[in-house]
Amino acid sequence: MRVIISPASGHRVVAELLTLRAGGQMSSRRVSAASCAQAVDAIALIIALTLDPTHVAVDPNAAAGSTAQGASANSAKKTPSANETGGSSSPASQANEPATSVAGATPVNQQREPATAEAVESPAPIARDSDVDAVPAAKVATAAASRESPNTIAMHRRFSMGVAGEVVSGPAPSLLGGGALYAMAMLDRDALWSPAVVIWGSHSRAKSVVEPSGTASFVLTSVSLDACPLRLAFEVVEARLCATATVGRLAASGSHTYSPASESRPYAALGGATLVSVGIGRLFVVTGRVAAGTALVRDAFSFAPNVFYRSAALTVSSDLALGVRFP
Repeated sequence: MRVIISPASGHRVVAELLTLRAGGQMSSRRVSAASCAQAVDAIALIIALTLDPTHVAVDPNAAAGSTAQGASANSAKKTPSANETGGSSSPASQANEPATSVAGATPVNQQREPATAEAVESPAPIARDSDVDAVPAAKVATAAASRESPNTIAMHRRFSMGVAGEVVSGPAPSLLGGGALYAMAMLDRDALWSPAVVIWGSHSRAKSVVEPSGTASFVLTSVSLDACPLRLAFEVVEARLCATATVGRLAASGSHTYSPASESRPYAALGGATLVSVGIGRLFVVTGRVAAGTALVRDAFSFAPNVFYRSAALTVSSDLALGVRFP
């Protein structure tokens, strides 16, 4: 017997038992399980039933040889030998004649007994391999929990939502800080391809910028959509790679100047994001997000006639969120 355990797709393992029987017959059993422990239990059950001493495998060659030798023995009894015609042989010599094994084993000296009615009784029915193999198949299914194909990958739908603190760099001369709400829908699989969608709604404000001609204030209100096709999971930690798009309004106002004014301008950016989540028990999750994107709208701000800031080409935002996930 030889057992080969190898990994399969979707974090599953496949165990294969190769059995070489007397006469050169080769058979194999293949079991798919969720872990090595389950695969070992299933293969151990199959081996135990295969080696069961009450199970007698049918060997066609041995059965044919047994029939042929039985016929030869009966013919020899009916046909008198030269010693029997010329004179009877001694009982001692008959008692010491070796008995030949049907399976070709080494002859051993044993006293022959006359055939009786009990000796020619029909042997007990011999179990067929198909009947015995049917028992391990049912029990292996129980031990392995399921007989799924190695290509079948389990999927779990999950949702989470929570609040976050956010810092944004790029749209204003100084960092914008504020808060955000998020909602996340996930289709988790035991594979790299595990899509998820996250919606972030944020509101942040920059520290006032003091210029010789006045003071400028900035407020950014935006909505971001993260599409995350890839996921890496390690115990309670998981990381996702996402494409992100952000749209919103950037409001700027000037004060302490001769002509105070306020202006609201559209804001948009495209880029990518990385999310790292750590589960806290079965209910809570802490998520960190870093996103970077190219600004599609770049406005210049000035206290006439001097331009004191132009929106950066690259926008970088960071979020730290605490959420609840279910189920």
